[in-house]
Amino acid sequence: MTSIEPGQGWEVYSSDKDQWIRAIVTKIDDSQATLRYEGVLEFVKVDIDEMQDKSRLFRPASDNWEEAGLLREGELRVTATRHRP
Repeated sequence: MTSIEPGQGWEVYSSDKDQWIRAIVTKIDDSQATLRYEGVLEFVKVDIDEMQDKSRLFRPASDNWEEAGLLREGELRVTATRHRP
């Protein structure tokens, strides 16, 4: 099992954006962790067991954003499109 501590980076899957979004563990209270989405003041409380057991929703953060295909909360991915005359 992964140890969860304040200051750690985690990735939370957003089904709305179909992307992993980086969040920072800000606080641990008993069996709950408070996460703050990186770059915004939005917090979410999560059951620690859920973070450790649901790899389709939570995973420890990757160090390389682009390589991991991540978005920061509020960031939009822009893809270039070719315009035809």
